[in-house]
Amino acid sequence: MQEVLNELRLLREAVDITPSPFALYDRHNRLLVWNKSYENIHHEAFRKLPRPIAYEDVIRLTLNNELSEEEADQQVAIRLRAHQVADGRPSDHLYPDGRWFRILKKRTASGAIAGFATDITELKHREFELEQANRVAELASVAKSEFLAMMSHELRTPLNAIIGFSDIIRNEVFGEIRVGRYRGYAEDIHNSGQHLLQVINQILDMSKAEAGKLEIGDEEVELKDLLTRAVTMVTPRARQDGIALLQELPEEAIPFRGDSVRLLQILLNLLSNSVKFTPKNGTVHASLLDTPSGVEFVIRDTGIGISKDDMERVLEPFYQALSPSTRGHEGTGLGLPLTKRLIELHGGRMEIESAPGEGTTVRVLLPADRITIDPPGKTTALTASTGS
Repeated sequence: MQEVLNELRLLREAVDITPSPFALYDRHNRLLVWNKSYENIHHEAFRKLPRPIAYEDVIRLTLNNELSEEEADQQVAIRLRAHQVADGRPSDHLYPDGRWFRILKKRTASGAIAGFATDITELKHREFELEQANRVAELASVAKSEFLAMMSHELRTPLNAIIGFSDIIRNEVFGEIRVGRYRGYAEDIHNSGQHLLQVINQILDMSKAEAGKLEIGDEEVELKDLLTRAVTMVTPRARQDGIALLQELPEEAIPFRGDSVRLLQILLNLLSNSVKFTPKNGTVHASLLDTPSGVEFVIRDTGIGISKDDMERVLEPFYQALSPSTRGHEGTGLGLPLTKRLIELHGGRMEIESAPGEGTTVRVLLPADRITIDPPGKTTALTASTGS
């Protein structure tokens, strides 16, 4: 008997020194066993309530004093139901002293209910701070989007006039320009206006992408024609820089479900980048591959390449404008980040392989479920054409 009493005393001591609150209620919701931590939390209950202490009375003393009698009864009923379930699922509760506890309850074989609590006040405070920070960031993002939308309108209006009137002048719509230098100035104004408009559009698209508001259309696009069109559009720039621009296409058409404008934008961004960073007498090679797993655009160049350090950040917005490896080349550094986002909106992904002095290979992998015919899974003969 003495041995049993000693074991019970040791068990009681062990329960008391446990830092986390612990309580054991019988099947009639009366408190049987508890530790010092539990008593400290519910000191008012132990001071005011008669023994044996009922769980319902403990609950009422932990409720917010500002609750009406009806609201208090509802809260007690909810807590009692959860207490009876005792299935081990945790629940979080705020106590009158401002502390948060995560409570877990399990039923014993005899029908009693054991409750364990963990103080999560610090965790809740961090969650609140994070929520506040996220809310501030969201408000800042909304403010940025609204500012960019307003600025785009304010900038586009005069830009359209600049581009339009410079186009009229350089094309001599209302008469011959007798001084050739003026014609060159008009050409420069027109090109600069177009470039500025492109920058504004990229910034707006990137802002929409970051806010999750960038959307794509859903139409049938023929990818062979799309690549040919992109190559044709970039060819004058490649020819001007002395770069050979090649393309390879499969024999059969590849109908694809997506946004033709955005897909063209992807190809133009990648091709323009390759031409921009490829020295004179270099080569840019664009190909379209139809595979069982989907479709791939592959853009290879013999350009300056990308260092390992730059590779880790090249997809960050605006990074290109600050990168030593690209200094001296025009651009905002938004092309690749925006391209990556547009590819992802089509359910695809982008892979980049590069090394300094060894050129760059960019793969655009688009999913098979967007191809509007069954993926052939066969090898197709490829034809080559040159745009130089």
